[in-house]
Amino acid sequence: MSLDDCVAEYRAKNRYNLLLSAYPDLLQGYGVVCAGHPNRGACNGDEGGPVVRKDESGRQYLEGIISFTADICGPTVLPTISTSVADNYDFITETIKYA
Repeated sequence: MSLDDCVAEYRAKNRYNLLLSAYPDLLQGYGVVCAGHPNRGACNGDEGGPVVRKDESGRQYLEGIISFTADICGPTVLPTISTSVADNYDFITETIKYA
């Protein structure tokens, strides 16, 4: 989902201010993955969990790490904001190297 589509979803559900309070620099777009599905999504407590995507061949890969969820769950869930693994790969590998 594009960042513009993600922001539009939050605006439509009157949750945009909540989103900006958590991510004041969100509109820069770097390092952020916005993922949504009409019937499911992340809820409070899911932070740190994976966002997995399938490529054209059906292979799954880790695209993001959940970092923000709105307090709405169920069929009206908002898109999940995640940290991009690709954009933060160097930081992640350096950090876990010493764990």
